[in-house]
Amino acid sequence: MRYVSLKFIEILQDLVDLLERKIDETEKKYEEASKLCEERLKQVVDTEKKYEEASRLCEERLKQVVDTETKLIELKTSMQRLSICILYFPKVSMFQSFLCYLFSFSTVSMYALLIYS
Repeated sequence: MRYVSLKFIEILQDLVDLLERKIDETEKKYEEASKLCEERLKQVVDTEKKYEEASRLCEERLKQVVDTETKLIELKTSMQRLSICILYFPKVSMFQSFLCYLFSFSTVSMYALLIYS
C-alpha cells in the first residue's frame, strides 16, 4: 500500500510540475500579448496625432486657397474696371481713368470725369 501511495504522489508531483510549466508559459504569452497591445496602442495614438496634424494643415491650406482665390477675383475685377475706364473714356487722362476706377463707375463720377475733361 505504501508503494502505491508513493507512486501516486510521484504522479501528482509530475502533474503539479506540468501545471506550473503551463502556467509559466501562459504568463509569458500574456506578457508578450500585453507588450504587443501596448505597442499597438502607442501606434494608434501616434497615428491619431499625425492625422490631427494633417487635418490642421489641410484646413490651413484650404484657407490659404480660399484667400488666394478671393484676392484673384478682386484683382480680376479691378483689372476689368480699369480697362473699361480706359476703353470707354479714351479722351480722359490716365489719372482720371484711375479716379473712375477708384469710384467704381458710379454714375456721378463718370459724368464728373466727362465734364471736367
